[in-house]
Amino acid sequence: MTPFLLSLPRSNPSLLSPSLSSSPQNTQHHRVRFKPQASSSPQSHAKTTGVIVVGAGLAGLAAATHLNSQNIPFTLLEASDAVGGRVRTDVFQGFLLDRGFQIFITGYPEAQKLLDYPSLNLHKFYSGARIYYHGQFYTVSDPLRHFWDSLLSLANPIGSVLDKLLIASTRIRVLSKSDEQILTSEEFPTIHLLKRIGFSDSIIGRFFRPFFGGIFFDKELETTSRLFDFIFKCLALGENALPANGIGAIPQQLEARLPPDSISFNSKVVSIDFKESDSDSVPPSVMLENGDVFRSELGVIVAVEEPQAAKLLPSELVSKHQTAIKLYLKATQNNMFFATLRRIDKALGVVDRDSTAESFRLAVQWTHFISTTEPIDLMRSGV
Repeated sequence: MTPFLLSLPRSNPSLLSPSLSSSPQNTQHHRVRFKPQASSSPQSHAKTTGVIVVGAGLAGLAAATHLNSQNIPFTLLEASDAVGGRVRTDVFQGFLLDRGFQIFITGYPEAQKLLDYPSLNLHKFYSGARIYYHGQFYTVSDPLRHFWDSLLSLANPIGSVLDKLLIASTRIRVLSKSDEQILTSEEFPTIHLLKRIGFSDSIIGRFFRPFFGGIFFDKELETTSRLFDFIFKCLALGENALPANGIGAIPQQLEARLPPDSISFNSKVVSIDFKESDSDSVPPSVMLENGDVFRSELGVIVAVEEPQAAKLLPSELVSKHQTAIKLYLKATQNNMFFATLRRIDKALGVVDRDSTAESFRLAVQWTHFISTTEPIDLMRSGV
């Protein structure tokens, strides 16, 4: 077999994580060479594959899809019992229950390449936002999709008339740039960009901070301006939607395209072995929680959350830079669902003060369905 040569940027905590070369001349890249070798070690009894993908969330599924399209053999290892990671839908008594708040933005470029939108049977939301302020709902609409609604919203207290015009001009600005231009442009915190554009404190506090702060998990809006422009462009180009069968239909569609038996569930990876010899690098291998070992001939793709990736990767491959979303620990998230006798035209979290306790008891029945642990930002949480 011809040795596989790969160059990895040192500045990027690459998802493709083979063994490292000890060459002192290469200061910008890790150069690695994989060459199958006979071995009398316990790894000689390991299961061998081309590429090992760790994690069957959307990133891992996308990686596996690309490998499959190039006819590169792979094994996808997933710690849980199904694909999707945090993008999951459970079926309970006929109800489709997404885990956490989920929404799909159709404008994401990679999603457009990988997914078959028509078969997802997407149901679209109104292109705008309903903002609850001082006991009343106000609408901020996409001026190009809902022109008359946007005119009616000019006088509402969610920002000034100038703020609404600046939203339109920001849309034009991001649409005039390619994704590459956006992602290589000068960057600074999103909050600085918004103030530089001229948005008032009113619309920043009542619209941008809750909306984009929720997307970024960053209410201070310190996330890079590049990501803000990219997301704003995707929102302008696409729709906000959900598949008819829940958000879990997206990873399920990707899973269905992969070869049978290419995914191993309940297979938690606890270590990645990057052994080296004086001559040629030994192909990396991974060990599961149950002791099973998988050996890769080409490399390992780590597609898990940053804290878990940091435990699996050698320190040389772990980024020392702050990422857009820095996750430090996990907290328990309780998903609560309720079935109603009729559609309730209220936003989530708004109390209907006209309802009596008895009528509310008859109209709704709560079910505690599942508790999960989700990463939270320790810095932002104030812990």
